[in-house]
Amino acid sequence: MEEEEHYALSCDKDSVYLSRDKPKYMYLIEFKAVNQKICIDGLLTFDIYKMMYELNKDLFDSHHISYPDPADPSRAELLFIFKSIMGLGERYTHVYAHMPHLSQPSVHGQGQVIHINSANVPKTEQSQLRHLIPRRAEQIDSDNSNITIHVQPDGHAIHFYYKFKLQLSKPDDVISIPPFVDKAISAMMKNIFVRMKQFIECLG
Repeated sequence: MEEEEHYALSCDKDSVYLSRDKPKYMYLIEFKAVNQKICIDGLLTFDIYKMMYELNKDLFDSHHISYPDPADPSRAELLFIFKSIMGLGERYTHVYAHMPHLSQPSVHGQGQVIHINSANVPKTEQSQLRHLIPRRAEQIDSDNSNITIHVQPDGHAIHFYYKFKLQLSKPDDVISIPPFVDKAISAMMKNIFVRMKQFIECLG
């Protein structure tokens, strides 16, 4: 049975809320985005990851996506290479992501809840993107990363919830990552979504 998570709010600037469950290395980012000029739900495809990259090129070295099954548009393999941050060296996330709504017919004029689920690509599995990972880059554990987006019936407003694990230190590390670095990295993750919210609200 899964233990319940307990999040404590750590930052609420820019109307984007970052909460943390410290013992479990889990974080929660929440925000609301409103734009009366566009239907925001039209942005909620795998292109949202490209948007994240384009808005944050100061943080990412590269972004790659592939579709293991071309007949299934709801599943993709994603790779983000982060720039070296605070002397930690290059880091990356390498996940399979699933957007079930992309394989279902869309219904306009109705509210919907969109789920985006991610899990680490096992290192023992074949991968279309693994060869792009820099040799010395270290993986950020991205298992259990889930996005839930509540879309209002008119499509002009969303409530966005991103729950993710961020564990930079590993149990066998000789030198553990100082707490202030964890804090800085989580603030960087929040800033990615501050930019996304601001961009969505300025479109049209």
